[in-house]
Amino acid sequence: MKDKPWIEDNDPLKGSYDLLSNSELISFLKLFNEWNNCETEVGEDMTQIKSGEKLIDFFNYSNDSCYLSLFEKLCSIMGGDKESVYWIPISDSKDILFQSFEPLMIAKTLMKKEILRSVSSSFMQMLNGGYMLFDSKSRFIGIILDGYYMLVFIKKACMNDTLNQYVENWEKLDQFLDPLLMQDLSNRVKNI
Repeated sequence: MKDKPWIEDNDPLKGSYDLLSNSELISFLKLFNEWNNCETEVGEDMTQIKSGEKLIDFFNYSNDSCYLSLFEKLCSIMGGDKESVYWIPISDSKDILFQSFEPLMIAKTLMKKEILRSVSSSFMQMLNGGYMLFDSKSRFIGIILDGYYMLVFIKKACMNDTLNQYVENWEKLDQFLDPLLMQDLSNRVKNI
């Protein structure tokens, strides 16, 4: 456990850590463990997420409103003042895990497009350039490699016509990703 304070005063997510209630934390950890295949029994929500649609979007810095139009659309479709998203750093290393920090490195935010800029400049992002987001209502799970792409696994029941273009984006990988990033993306999809 990292016993010294890791939250810096200038971290834009400073007020978003350590906000989960006990029941939210239990639900999140169950979902997280199911996602990582740590549970012998996978719940219906995770089964629907993993077997649902796979959406992809690429960073667009010319979009001043939100770097990722997919995140912006998810917020407009599913967001609101009572909708939360849980953010954790991606870890390809066993020594950087959100569980290693006190308080836990889980940020709880409203599902609003403006939050993406805060997450992109937070300590969480600086660990290794990526993070995951879990919808508090278990409708989708996203992976963001900051500056490159956003991958979303979403229940089929939550799809609508405005999200179809992100299914079609799979045909544009060569245009937006180099071979190293395509391999990273392929590995993430295979491990689900």
